[in-house]
Amino acid sequence: MKSNIHKQRTRIAQFGFAVFALFGFSQLAQAATLAADHVIQNAVTVDFFDSAGNGVGGGATAFQVSGTVDITVNLVQAAPQVTNITTDSLDPVSTSQAVTLIFEITSNANGLDTYNLENGALANTTGTPAGASTVGTPSPDPLALGGTSFASATALDFDAFGVPSTTAVIVPMDSLAGDDLSGFTGGIGEVLVFRATGTTGTATAGDVVCTVASITDGAIVNDTALITIVSPCDSGGVVREVVEGDQIGERANISIVVTAGPDAGVMDFSADVFNSDNNDSTPTGDISITVVAADLRVEKFVRNTTTAGNNPTCGTTVPFECLVIQSGATFYASGVTADPGDTLEYAILLYNVGGQVTGVSGVDPFVLFTTYSDNSARLYPTATASTGAATCHTTNGTCTVDNGAAGAPTVVSPTDDDVAADDFVFVDPTGEEVVFSAGDTGTPGAAPATEVVGGQIPASPSGGTVSNASVFTFQVVVDG
Repeated sequence: MKSNIHKQRTRIAQFGFAVFALFGFSQLAQAATLAADHVIQNAVTVDFFDSAGNGVGGGATAFQVSGTVDITVNLVQAAPQVTNITTDSLDPVSTSQAVTLIFEITSNANGLDTYNLENGALANTTGTPAGASTVGTPSPDPLALGGTSFASATALDFDAFGVPSTTAVIVPMDSLAGDDLSGFTGGIGEVLVFRATGTTGTATAGDVVCTVASITDGAIVNDTALITIVSPCDSGGVVREVVEGDQIGERANISIVVTAGPDAGVMDFSADVFNSDNNDSTPTGDISITVVAADLRVEKFVRNTTTAGNNPTCGTTVPFECLVIQSGATFYASGVTADPGDTLEYAILLYNVGGQVTGVSGVDPFVLFTTYSDNSARLYPTATASTGAATCHTTNGTCTVDNGAAGAPTVVSPTDDDVAADDFVFVDPTGEEVVFSAGDTGTPGAAPATEVVGGQIPASPSGGTVSNASVFTFQVVVDG
């Protein structure tokens, strides 16, 4: 949107007098880009002489009188740009889990517009999850965003790295000086979007996102104000050019919390971004949320670390014949033998085929005539379990555990496994059992602080080819 923001001075000489006209930021090609509440001041100056042709003090300087009229620019509402930028996983969401939906709102108006997130609702797609699910209160509510136009005759250029040709951005001033220029009430740290329309040289049209460093109003009603931006901005990796009249809109987020009910299924969330200044609304569009119930499963494996020949081979007859920890070891579901004095290493696979689970902990009694190997416990807090193109429990053969990208999952060793409540594992002093926590703290790869707190294992993607998992291992020695 280009405009011709400039001051005009016209001189009309006729019958011994001259007329001068001054227009402040007048004759916009797109009126909605000129800042709301900006004053267009039109001034006329008339020169004259007396009947004898004399001016001031009888000299050659003309007498001069002037008159002005002011026009205030109205706010013209425009539909905002609404983008779903939710970061929480929505496929899946566990039953009773709360997720936060985030919508990025960019103003396209020429001044202050106020937005509310309204009519937030859930509708069933499959199953019955929406009935007991709830929609929270939007935040903030309302959201106030400003807008204005670029007012310099010299283009504002951004290179591909977002570095501007100047950080001083000239814009039309409001009718009154203050810290709420064009609705930019927050000042420092506000996010502005420049609608760059210039296409000179290698520049292409598109948005540039900048952060405000400072705002300084002008001193005259039809003057300019100054916005200082932080360099660099985000130019989308290409050269951009902002020219006179290009719209500058403020950007901020509205969030809302949706809590799933106790039933599994799929539901759609929808809402309207309502502009309270002109009673218009922009839909968010439907957002699909897949709700799954908790379904944690456990499998146990073992390997002989002393005598390799006492381990079998991995077949493809039934699921979970083997467990492979990527870049680590292979464990077997059956067929392992032991000689007196051999060391056996057990692996407990906890894999989640449903919704998120928390407080995951376990107890494993030691078998008669075996002795726990001190500090041999290991925990893989965060892992994924898969085999080929399917989850372990649906495909026969070997289950592979990795970090989700075919790499070795993070492994944590105990600091001291015979002191209670100081680590993820505790060995009973009688030597009868090992108590452990599995999963992570909510931070991937971070082990639970104690053996009794229990960690969490995230929900696994519905219809996916992996299950989120955690693995606990420990060693025992067969009595000789």
